[in-house]
Amino acid sequence: MKTILVQKIYLAFVVLCAIALSSQQTFSQTENSVGAADSLSSTGALQFQLLGGVGLYYISDDGPTSHSRIGADVYLKHSDQSGSGDSYSTSSYTPPSSSDRQGYTNQPEQISDSYGISLSVVYLRNSAKHNSLYVGAGPLAAYSWDREINNYLSTPAPGTSSSSSSNTSRENTNKTLGIGAIGIFGVRSRVFSHVSLSAEIGLSALYQWTTETISYTSAFTYPSNANTTTYNDGSTTHLKGWAVSLSSIRIGVIIEL
Repeated sequence: MKTILVQKIYLAFVVLCAIALSSQQTFSQTENSVGAADSLSSTGALQFQLLGGVGLYYISDDGPTSHSRIGADVYLKHSDQSGSGDSYSTSSYTPPSSSDRQGYTNQPEQISDSYGISLSVVYLRNSAKHNSLYVGAGPLAAYSWDREINNYLSTPAPGTSSSSSSNTSRENTNKTLGIGAIGIFGVRSRVFSHVSLSAEIGLSALYQWTTETISYTSAFTYPSNANTTTYNDGSTTHLKGWAVSLSSIRIGVIIEL
């Protein structure tokens, strides 16, 4: 389902680029209209990041070449995978009077969830010679939460001498809060009278506080005496320090209000 959605967004972007190229070849603009097309509307604009990340910003007009942008970026991810398989081992005795064959049917499962949000206030400035180029910098705050659960159920396989069953679960959770700054470089190109395409990259530096929690549970069941032995273990780790990252190219749409 997610793959189909990404394909639709990509197809829409390709069509939008084709429209932009055809409109530039078909329609001509005067020097004044070109200047108006390369500047943001005096009443502000909305910018939607669609590819390379999801974000929504409001851009205000502070002057002919300066603007302020405030907004948020979000990401969500979920996966749930499971499988099955058998494992066997055979022991032979000397003299070869007997042999012991053990085997288990395994049912692994992995579940992962993650989400994050970042808030930024960026002061933008257009290039004096190229109004379609812009750079900006400003403060940035981010929070992320990640969790991964691994379950592993192992039961005796039919036709073997194995008797005990085991059920193991491991959960890893990370919570991270970061405060720092971001710098961006981008380009925008007019498509329609109030609609532009944008592409930009960003460099961020965050001082982060991370809490990592690990919990481990393992239960062994022995049918011979109907007993179950359970082991529990866990740890919590606190980390802090700087993280610097360069984002991938992000494609978006700017709609002037």
